Amino acid sequence: PDKEEIEKLKIRVSNLEKEVDSIKSEIEKLEGKKKNKLFKLPISNLEIFQLKNSEKFNWSFEKLAGGNLFGFIGFSALILAFIWFLKYAFDNYWVNESGRIGIGLFSGFSILLFSLYLSKKKFTIISPSMFGTGISVLYISIFSGYLYYDLFQIEETFVYLITLSLFSIYISYLAHSQIIFIFGMLGGFLNPLLLSTGENSYKFLFTYLSIVNVIYLFLSRKFLWRFSGLFVPVFNLIILTYWSNQNLKESSFLVPFSFSTIWFLLFQFREYIFQIQLAKKPDNFTIFSILVISIGFVSNSYIITNNFYPSLVPIVILTYSFIPISLTSISEKYIEIINEKPSFLAGFSLIISSSLLLIAINEIASGAWLSISIIIIAGGLSYTASYSNKQLLLYLSLIIWIFGLGYLIFGLRREETIGIVIFNTRFFAYLISSAILYFTYKNLQKFKPDYLLTMLIAITSITILIYGTLVENYYLIDHKHYRILGYSIVLGIYAGVILYRGISTSSIALRKGAVFLFFCVICKFYLYDILKMSPVVKIIAGFIFGVGLVATGMYYEKFRSKLLGEE
Repeated sequence: PDKEEIEKLKIRVSNLEKEVDSIKSEIEKLEGKKKNKLFKLPISNLEIFQLKNSEKFNWSFEKLAGGNLFGFIGFSALILAFIWFLKYAFDNYWVNESGRIGIGLFSGFSILLFSLYLSKKKFTIISPSMFGTGISVLYISIFSGYLYYDLFQIEETFVYLITLSLFSIYISYLAHSQIIFIFGMLGGFLNPLLLSTGENSYKFLFTYLSIVNVIYLFLSRKFLWRFSGLFVPVFNLIILTYWSNQNLKESSFLVPFSFSTIWFLLFQFREYIFQIQLAKKPDNFTIFSILVISIGFVSNSYIITNNFYPSLVPIVILTYSFIPISLTSISEKYIEIINEKPSFLAGFSLIISSSLLLIAINEIASGAWLSISIIIIAGGLSYTASYSNKQLLLYLSLIIWIFGLGYLIFGLRREETIGIVIFNTRFFAYLISSAILYFTYKNLQKFKPDYLLTMLIAITSITILIYGTLVENYYLIDHKHYRILGYSIVLGIYAGVILYRGISTSSIALRKGAVFLFFCVICKFYLYDILKMSPVVKIIAGFIFGVGLVATGMYYEKFRSKLLGEE
């Protein structure tokens, strides 16, 4: 009996599971249908603009041209035709002033209503463009009534235009339409410019723009609107740049600088966090937006700061340099959760941060100290790359290494410094560069990276130190022939030290390097020194050269058994 009861219970459980699965399937179907339905305006119960899931926009040329591009161009032509018609009617005095504005308002509202009607008839692609056309006609009509006919006061005109912009943005939110949103934002940005009376009301201007931007950021958390991510910052930059050229010297520092800094941070936050959370990974449009925002707002902050407090410019740029890389670390944490790896975004952010860092250092330091600063940054990036095992970061550090070492080799060698030979900032730059390169080489060995790369870093470490000593020899010895001899002595000394180190540590690579340097000295002596040196210097060089090579040969002979592995 117990077994029969158990079997009955199992059958009941199985039936219940099937019933639950069936209910889940029905719920999923209902939810899918609900998502596919167009949004209905509560005030008019009209369906508006929101595409069905199966109809969402893709980068098909046919959809782009047939639905969006043709519609946009067509409605642009309608706006022009409407303006030409009104001008013709006005020039011929067909209607009085108030009638002209009335015609514009009537036409605008008619186009709006017709766009809502089309959206209800499932014309979901062309309807937003028509809605934007209606908004544009209303905007032009209200502004013309203020500007040409004095039908509205400036205050009420501002209220009307703001209301129109907010209405467009609200509809774009309900309809999930980026096109309508851009129409609304465009009106929002144009309002203070078109209604300006020439006064430098910069506090009101930047407060107003901040409110508009806050609305934009609020919607950015909801929708993956890529074009608006470029449109809104660029319009902010246009207004800020125009204002700076006209009124910066007559204004204070804090308000425009705060606006530029805060919105640089928030616009970057939008690209790094909001858009990546929605798209699940960064794309090329995000990268381009980050680049435009960085260049535009950093440039404006530089101009503003340099106009009021030039000494603060390096600090401002240095502070800005930490923003991209910091936001990258935040976005990486999120993307790691969804198993994405934004290596390109991280690398791009590192390039921006490193570039700003180099600019800041260039503002602070010059000469040897500039070179030392660049080398320290490159070394720090190399260490971080080896520690975190990120090759992209390592390659970025190599780019900075090339820049810093290029300056060391081609720029610093001609710089006069205060101090005696060796004990000066010029040689210190070569010394610290060599030490950091060697430290990087030793650190990379722990993580088993590419062999050729580690050997290149090791060879560069020794080469930079030798080159720096040769530069010091150039400044130490004025006599041409003795200077040539000094070069050979420097190479010989380094070859001997490297050989000693190679034998004591059983390093074949170091011994090969020493032999290479000795061959350089030999070739230099027979192919150059004999022809260029004076007789006296040539004799001295011959004795030093001979004694040095004999001593080297004896040293090799002493450790012959160790080197050849003999007992």
